[in-house]
Formats: sequence, structure tokens, C-alpha cells
Amino acid sequence: MLGKVCAPSNSALDEIVLRILKSGLMDKDGAILVRIGVNAHHSVRPVFLDTLVEARLGSDTGGKGGTGAGTISRVERDRIKLAILEEASVVCSTLSFAGSSLLQRVSRKFDVVVIDEAAQAVEPSTLVPLVMGCRQVYLVGDPVQLPATVMSSRAKEAAYDCSLFKRLQSGGYPVRVLDTQYRMNPAISAFPSRQFYNGKLLDGESVVKETMSAWHAQPVFGPLAFFDVAGRESIPANGASIQNKAEANMVLCIYRELVHRYPVLRKTASVAVISPYKAQVKLLRDSFAAALGEEAAKLVDVNTIDGFQGREKDICIFSCVRALRKGSSSIGFVSDERRINVGLTRARCSLLVARSKLSATKEVEAVTSLQVAVAVAAAGDGGDVEGAAEGGALPDQAAAAAEAQLAEELHEEDLDAADEGNIDALQRQRQASKAESRRLAAEVAAAQPKTTKGGGGPGRNRPVYMLGSSGAVVAYTRLVQKMVGRDPVTVRAQETRVWELKDQKWVHVHFHKSVSS
Repeated sequence: MLGKVCAPSNSALDEIVLRILKSGLMDKDGAILVRIGVNAHHSVRPVFLDTLVEARLGSDTGGKGGTGAGTISRVERDRIKLAILEEASVVCSTLSFAGSSLLQRVSRKFDVVVIDEAAQAVEPSTLVPLVMGCRQVYLVGDPVQLPATVMSSRAKEAAYDCSLFKRLQSGGYPVRVLDTQYRMNPAISAFPSRQFYNGKLLDGESVVKETMSAWHAQPVFGPLAFFDVAGRESIPANGASIQNKAEANMVLCIYRELVHRYPVLRKTASVAVISPYKAQVKLLRDSFAAALGEEAAKLVDVNTIDGFQGREKDICIFSCVRALRKGSSSIGFVSDERRINVGLTRARCSLLVARSKLSATKEVEAVTSLQVAVAVAAAGDGGDVEGAAEGGALPDQAAAAAEAQLAEELHEEDLDAADEGNIDALQRQRQASKAESRRLAAEVAAAQPKTTKGGGGPGRNRPVYMLGSSGAVVAYTRLVQKMVGRDPVTVRAQETRVWELKDQKWVHVHFHKSVSS
């Protein structure tokens, strides 16, 4: 029996190949899987056709494939490729490569053809793997996720963007619904099930156990958390796509804090960063490479929503980009339900969403009732810090604790100066410390509610922001003067502390600091 498995893209195909290999299906009765085409991911290289050819050439030349392989003619290579395909049980290729002349020369006909992501492929490309005939064909896809990509308006008018999957479904052909998901933590899957699948998407029995992770001990790391970023949209020079620098900074901040607390994530490709806009993807890739180094940045998979369809990661950080302001109504890709559906369903264990509160669509906004954590705008354009929910001000005991901790850290700066022998700097720092403590105390006092109705929403100059009734953020700017040689240097630090109410007591759970000279 000979089967063919196809997908629209190389990345989607390699995801399938990898899962088949991990499942152990190919370990029985001498079954052989071969991945053909181009641009195979390194994880599936062992079953890539070119790799198998090189291995066979090496064995045919007594293990001296390095020299002998280079002298083999193209005709001989094609003969070996054909021999390998004749022995295969399953052949995997993209839709476009499924019509290659090499496959047309295989003597056996395909018994079964399985096409994944069939709802994302245009109809002519779906027909390519079928032209050589088959006894059965299975189209697997999700019509409420990304459709076929067609740029031409005239082609769309002629229904070229309608997939074969959609056409058969619209014509009344029976469709079997696979209603149980085994990928996402239930906290992540609850909203897509309700919003996109009419509440019919069920969770597998083992999915809770399989998606529980150590980092869930920190609410800001999931399973589901939202980070409100007061950033601005911009269009890069000579570009048409959109980026949001403050949001990119926030995403990098989240990742660095995550791997700092859980170092095991530095060594595994478990984290993805997803955005609807190519300009934001480029900005994020550049930012991660500059901050982490080229090699470390390779472990973080940064891609567009379209590039991530059919794939998954343990942790996904989703950057919405759009920062809708009052009086504006356009939020672009973020308003596309199918695109948002894909973006919000790639994560297994944790989904962390960075977005502007004003631009949140009704789909994303509805989830904020599920325990929004906190957000810090790590911005270079104002440094606003906004809470995910408005409310009253921080209780007295929390304000006092924050002030005491600030005073303690300023005292540590004094000790640093004293250890270095910078007496003049020490005197200036002590003066700055007293002024900073007085300013913080005054602002905390000003943030206290004057009536029983609460202190109102967050503002640029107010350091305390409530996250519902059980979370609070204290944000402030610290100015410290130090001596570098004989020159005084002023260091500006934007610091944010997060408090959580546990057992009627405010507990300090997170600290973030951004420093600039």
C-alpha cells in the first residue's frame, strides 16, 4: 500500500512529518517514510530524499560516499531516488511538488492521498496530487481558520479563493467534525471554542496534565495572560506593513524575564512569537538578535500568523501591533476573526498576548475576564504603564511596602558608592534618595481614593494602577547619579513592581527595570 501526505507549505508539511515520526507509526513492519521536495527542516532531514540518496551512495561505495558521491551522474542519482520511492510506504510533499516528474515515474499508484490544511489551499493546487490517481482522498482542514491566499481582486470575484474543501462543504458533501483538541491548555481553548466553534470544541482527557508547566506558578506567564502596551503604530521607511516598537520591546521583556526565571527554556525551541504584520516580525527578529545574539535568537521562532498555521509551540507570545486611538476605527488584520483564531490557537501551555487595550477586538476583549495578569509598557515613547482593568488605588499597606522596598534599594545604591570610594557621589545619591522617597510618598498618597468610589483609571503621572481587585502595579522613575571617573553620570531607571493579593495579604510577585543613561 502506498500513501501520499501533502500540505500547502514546507513548514506545515515538516510539522506533519515530525509528528508521524514521533508517533512510531513508521516503526512497524518495515514501513518507510520519505519526504521529497525542497527546504526541509533540519528535524526531518533523516527522511529527506536527498539525505537517503547520500546514505545509499555511501553504502554502495563502501562508506566512502564523500568522494564517490561527487562523481555520480544526475541520471544515476535519479535512478536511486526512484528506487527509494518504489520502496516507500508513505511519500510526503507539498501540493506543488506532488506533480513532479519523479513521482510520475513511480510504477505503483497511490492508494490513499491525505491533504492537510486543505481549507487553506486554492482548488487547482489541491488537484495536483490527485492527477496521478488514487483510490481514496482525505481533505483535512479548518474552514474557520485562514482561507486560501489570493491577492488578485479579479481572481476573488471569480471565486478562485474558494478551496476544494469549502466547495464540497458548501455543496452538501458530508463533513466529519473532529471535535476534540489535544493541543491547548483548557484556559487557552475555552475562548476559541466559545467564539469560533459554537462551544463544541472539546478538550482531550489528558490535555490538562500534558500542558501544565512550572512557569504557571507565575500568573504573568499563563496559561493565559494579557499585557496592555501603550505603544504607537508606525510604518518603516519604504514599507507598507505596520510595526509597534513599544510592543516589540514588551515582547522581548516578557521573553527575557521568562527565561531568566526558567533557564531550561534557553536550551529548547519551546517559544514562538507571532504577529499579523511582516514589519513587526522583522522588527522582533532584529530586536531578539541584537539583545540575545544570533545563536540564542534562533531558538525563538518569530513568524507571521500565516507562516505559523498548522504549527504549535509550548509558549506563544502574540503581538497584535495595532494601537487604535479614540476617533479611529481601523484595526486591520486584528479584526479578521479567522486570522485571530489561528493566532490564539498555536500555544500548548501558555498564550501571552501583547496588545493595546483600546484596539482590542471584541474577540480578544472578551477573554479579559479570565484573569488578566499585568502589563508593563517598555516603551521609548513615554513609558506609560496601564493596568488591564481599572479600579481603585493600592491599599495603604501595599503602598507602604512599595515605599519601604524602594528606600531599601536606594540605600543599596548608597552602599555601592561607598564601596567604590566615591564620597561625592555618595552625598549626591543620599540627597537624591531622600527626594525620590518624598516624591514617591507624595504620589502614592495622591493616588489614594478621595471617595468610596475608587481612584479612577490609570494616568501618566500616577504610579499606582489596579488590576481588578487582586492585583496592583506600582510604577516610577528613579534618577541616580554616579561618578564615572571624574564625571557625574545620571542614570534614569523606569521600574515597575507587581503586587498580588493572596490570603488577604499583598505579596510582591514581579519586578521589572529598564535603565537608560
